[in-house]
Amino acid sequence: FGYRYSEELLAKIVKKLCNMLKSEQKVYYFLNDKFIIILPNYSKKQTFELFDNIKSMAKYVETIDGNIIDFSVSASAIELIDNTLDNDSIIDRLDMTLTYVKSNDRGNIRFYSETIEGKQLRLETVKKELNESINNNFEGFELFYQPWINARGKEILGCEALLRWKGKTIKDSNPMEFIPILEENGKIIEVGRWVMETAMKQQSEWKKKYGNFKVSFNVSYRQFLEKGYVENLLET
Repeated sequence: FGYRYSEELLAKIVKKLCNMLKSEQKVYYFLNDKFIIILPNYSKKQTFELFDNIKSMAKYVETIDGNIIDFSVSASAIELIDNTLDNDSIIDRLDMTLTYVKSNDRGNIRFYSETIEGKQLRLETVKKELNESINNNFEGFELFYQPWINARGKEILGCEALLRWKGKTIKDSNPMEFIPILEENGKIIEVGRWVMETAMKQQSEWKKKYGNFKVSFNVSYRQFLEKGYVENLLET
């Protein structure tokens, strides 16, 4: 919509927020689409109630050209009892919690907790160590092969290649955790190509020894979006 349009819209939102707050409560524009609200002597219950009111307000915002828009609101909060944290530490914890909310509970508010901090720190560590593994010739990635058994003859017909991964410090990650991360950052393309090449190489070796031996492997939807993926698969 343009810079001026965005500025006008932000000004309207700030005005609406200010009208919802008491004199001792302050709202500050922080960064991009983020605001900070200071609520002295406010309980968690009151904070949740205020957030509900803000969400209701966000459903009806008039633009400078007279249109009505609504937008989603996610928030994080921190309770300062003894106020021993410096401003940077407070901001870091709020930002970490907001990132968690947007990924796991969008449209709601969460208070900072050590549990959320632990989850976010683990997430960042997993992301970092995944990249290290990929850049180090896929060190830590491994394929396990689950056999298909003929129930009548009890012969092995083939197998499914299952991707597993261990980082330098993260040793207990499972595909439900690391696959979505790879899909989100696009690294699934590189890892998927490694899976395909490794599984096909193993299948070729087993085929020489056991005859018509089939190996299957999972493919992410992101891989099908890659130009030339099917052709590359057939060539492999």
